[in-house]
Amino acid sequence: MANPTSTSGILVPEDFDHVSYDSINTRIASSHNQPSVEWHQFVAAWKAVLFRYRECTEHSETFIHAIRAEHTFENKYVQDRELFGFFVSGLSAIESFHYALFAVGTLLRGNGDFRIVNEKERRLINPELTAEKYQAIFPAENLTQLMNELVHSSEYANWSSIRNFLIHRAAFSRTVFLNVNAGTQYQPPQQEIRQGLIIVFEENTTAARRKWLSDTLNLLIAETSRFVDVHFT
Repeated sequence: MANPTSTSGILVPEDFDHVSYDSINTRIASSHNQPSVEWHQFVAAWKAVLFRYRECTEHSETFIHAIRAEHTFENKYVQDRELFGFFVSGLSAIESFHYALFAVGTLLRGNGDFRIVNEKERRLINPELTAEKYQAIFPAENLTQLMNELVHSSEYANWSSIRNFLIHRAAFSRTVFLNVNAGTQYQPPQQEIRQGLIIVFEENTTAARRKWLSDTLNLLIAETSRFVDVHFT
């Protein structure tokens, strides 16, 4: 873990762009002397980005440790528990980021273009809606392009599908495959969630996806920092 952020005071993973993250919060706060409902919505979501990303990182680390350990029934439980937490918290980090950016839109444009007045409207906010609103209001911004790329990416679709599967199932069943022609060549246990979507239980199950999440969030946060420097003066 790196140094704590000034925004939350908690330690953050070393690959998280905490400098840009803190600067965004500072820039927006400096332009709003009177706290508002919209400001509080931003603050809560912005903190959630960091909290969920750290949780996702810790779930990944524990899952990898469990994969390396002896394959007992207890260890399989740990793998399932950490895989569940990994996909839920990772997608939540993405969703929290887009909720925070929706609140930023409200702070800039009011509740005409970005509706966030009541709980019913807040429940409608998701990455797709945020990207759609920014495309309509800020079409020339690099930030808008990055959000559009994310919501149309195969990685985001894959992560969403797995998360949605996990929250409606108690645990994975597992099938171990042996290559009969090559004797007893082992392949990692895997679970087909639906046609064409398979989870393989190995270290890269979380490591590769966490790398994508880190790269994606850091790009979005860096571009958000440039965006707020221009629009919040």
